[in-house]
Amino acid sequence: MRSEARAEFLHLIERLGAERRRDGALRWGVFEDIAEPNRFTETMSVASWLEHLRQHERVTEDARALQQAIRALLQPGTKPDVRHLVGGADHGPLSRHGSGMDA
Repeated sequence: MRSEARAEFLHLIERLGAERRRDGALRWGVFEDIAEPNRFTETMSVASWLEHLRQHERVTEDARALQQAIRALLQPGTKPDVRHLVGGADHGPLSRHGSGMDA
């Protein structure tokens, strides 16, 4: 994220968090890398992989515009690094096994 856009980014990412929770995220958070200021990681947990796929189908125009506004604040030539993580061997959430960790 461009450093001069930090305040706008933080405002927009909080709005995105509300959108994610409205659309079914059980947990949502955003974290800054202390070793690399202005590098953020968004995390969210949903009930299942199928629910996540359904979220893609339900994206509203407002949510799409919000995501585009956030992407516009990135360093030129960069894009979000998206990763999908699932729970343990049974692909269930790890937290139900007491680890306290969620993807």
